[in-house]
Amino acid sequence: MTEIKGPGVYVEELPAPGSIQAAPTSHTAFIGQAERGETGQSVLITSWHAYTAEFGGFAWNAPLALSVYNFFAAGGSIAYITRVTAAGSAAATGQTGALVFSAASPGLWGNDIRILVEPSSPEADPETADVFRISVLYPVPDKTEMSELNSQLMARFADINALKTLTRDDASYLVLEDYDGVVGGQLDRSGDSKSETPLEHRINTQSYFVRLSVDEAALSDTPLKAGSLLTLAGGLGDPVDTPIDLEAALQTLDKTDDISLVLVPDISLISDPDLQRDHANRILTYCEQNTDKGLFAILDMPFGLDVEEAAAFKTGASAGPVKSGDALTSSLGALYYPWVDILLPVNMRQVPTPPSGMMAGVYAQTDHAVGPWQAPAGTTYGHLSLATGLERKISADDQDTLNPIGINAIREFPTYGIVAYGARTLTRDPALVYLSVRRTLLLIETSLRGGLRYLVFEPNTPSTWAIVTRQVSDFLTDLWRQGALVGSKASEAFIVICDATNNPPEAQRSGKLVVDVSVSMIHPAEFTSIRLEFLVGSES
Repeated sequence: MTEIKGPGVYVEELPAPGSIQAAPTSHTAFIGQAERGETGQSVLITSWHAYTAEFGGFAWNAPLALSVYNFFAAGGSIAYITRVTAAGSAAATGQTGALVFSAASPGLWGNDIRILVEPSSPEADPETADVFRISVLYPVPDKTEMSELNSQLMARFADINALKTLTRDDASYLVLEDYDGVVGGQLDRSGDSKSETPLEHRINTQSYFVRLSVDEAALSDTPLKAGSLLTLAGGLGDPVDTPIDLEAALQTLDKTDDISLVLVPDISLISDPDLQRDHANRILTYCEQNTDKGLFAILDMPFGLDVEEAAAFKTGASAGPVKSGDALTSSLGALYYPWVDILLPVNMRQVPTPPSGMMAGVYAQTDHAVGPWQAPAGTTYGHLSLATGLERKISADDQDTLNPIGINAIREFPTYGIVAYGARTLTRDPALVYLSVRRTLLLIETSLRGGLRYLVFEPNTPSTWAIVTRQVSDFLTDLWRQGALVGSKASEAFIVICDATNNPPEAQRSGKLVVDVSVSMIHPAEFTSIRLEFLVGSES
């Protein structure tokens, strides 16, 4: 306070209560298995390069890296990564000569990988050749029996990349990857025992299926030689028999206050659709139990389901491999169908991937360009530029089945390409059925909760009520000016009440301060009607 020593006019500047800042709406938490990195904690990552430095690269049977890549490439900027491991899982390994190969991720799938080292030239003598080709092979899936999920995904990978096949030992194999022009000098570490050899660097940065290390003790005067077909072995674990500890992974998010989207892409590899739906419901339950965080889950459909089966997965009905169970009905989640194909930047191969990571990036890009009140869907804001194909084509009739029950279709149009063509939550509540409405309300709730936290232990008096009313009104006015709320003027867009009417003496004595807020939400023009009128017989 200014010290007063004599007559005069004194001016004192008093600190005004701070304004309410908008909470983040697209900071995304990812949970899944990665090649390396700390486990059991949520790590802030701001770029794909930062992710690879901390957690490693792309790997088959580990969709986390694909999802994070899609997130940043589609427009995301802030990610929190929780790496988890499945107890009892292990990567398949094998050695030929000085070359030690391991599957790029743990799991039983790696036991089907074959490695073939042969001369680059078919005419070369295997005993004297000095230039070799290393091929990564996988048994050709039997398309008459495709119940196993990994076989379905491998068949899709083979089809979209038009993989060639070769026959060895009376068996047919897909050629997943080829590394030609390999010479013995590429196994030299150049005197630095900690550095990668050129061949290790080449394969470990480009391969989607294997990792290589050179056993220096096995090096000889002939460091490379042709050998018989090597089968990797010792791979253990799958998402059903050795699942990740989902509850423990979700609890790592408790200590992170500024996340808004939650993704667990690993559950898309659970071969049992009912178990996968159970995991999806557990993620939704976590979001509902932590309403103070304003969380929203983006979920993937199981791979390989047709439209009827996809509908059953969402509604809890029974169709095909999907058995009856608990429906997905929360307003704090969205479900996308079908899977998409993307182009891997490390080897230019197309791979099938669950769409949730890409959609999280689209959410972030749309939020940055407009705000969460703009639906991340349609030919402008829902364009999936990274997608090169779809697991299956979705027709208008298919969407008539999917849209009313809250499954957001991803479709391909001749002019616009591949787009997200649905923007609904999973709820049956008509007030919260639209994704943009639900996420705008989350923005308002989370922002007000954080901006008014200072009120704890403040005096519950009319002067406090006036300050709170002004702060909340200023925040909502700013949203209205940005186009988040409906109304020709601010007074039509929202109402804020914090006075004696909702803070009577008995409420004050109990230590409660009540702020009532009503907002007029913008709803998307999901159904657009075009009316044409023709003047018949008019000479004009």
